[in-house]
Amino acid sequence: MRTGDLTALIERYDRPGPRYTSYPTAVEFHSGFTERHYRERLAAAAAIDAPLSMYLHLPFCESRCAYCGCAVIATTKRDVAATYLDYLQREIGMLADALGARRRIVQCH
Repeated sequence: MRTGDLTALIERYDRPGPRYTSYPTAVEFHSGFTERHYRERLAAAAAIDAPLSMYLHLPFCESRCAYCGCAVIATTKRDVAATYLDYLQREIGMLADALGARRRIVQCH
């Protein structure tokens, strides 16, 4: 790649971006965003013939990292996460059902 091409590429993408990507994005969740809206978005996502990227947040750490900007619960008691993990497993099952055949994941964060 030539220097001019690299400079143009850097200038094009040198912008702030979200820390992570979720679908729907976090700003779309508000009091007017209903379960029906969420199901419509899932149906639209299921209709796309493309691989998936997945972001999975487990907010339980044994200690708080100095660099972490995520919402976490610092604890050495592993059973604290049990309820959360039960709900997470249920949600993964519901998403798998809603997304139908669209199951190929190419990125996991």
